[in-house]
Amino acid sequence: MGEKEKKLLLKVLCEILPYHTKWDINGELCEIIRIDIERQHVYCRKESDKGGTYSIARGDVIKPYLRPMSSMTEEETKLYASFFSDTTCICDYATIIDWLNAHHFDYRGLIEKGLALEAPKDMYKTE
Repeated sequence: MGEKEKKLLLKVLCEILPYHTKWDINGELCEIIRIDIERQHVYCRKESDKGGTYSIARGDVIKPYLRPMSSMTEEETKLYASFFSDTTCICDYATIIDWLNAHHFDYRGLIEKGLALEAPKDMYKTE
């Protein structure tokens, strides 16, 4: 992974940390609980044990599970569309990004870039 991809991944990490996103770290399902940006370390809980420390800098494979934009439910699509009026955004950008992050959507195309994995259908149940 190049420096550009590492920086993007760290940025995404910071943005989605509060939303309890699931991550694949070296092939194991984890939830990241803390990030050390300077050292490029993440601290997580794993399904299989108590957790650990991993490093993007030293080459640990760390990818979030995200939902493709095409997986929006009908209700989500209506709500997302309500943020816009024709071609004009009717609410602030931060509100839209927070909503997309809270619903675990891949609005940056990270799945296509190989920096994220497509979330299984029921991983993030919508209400």
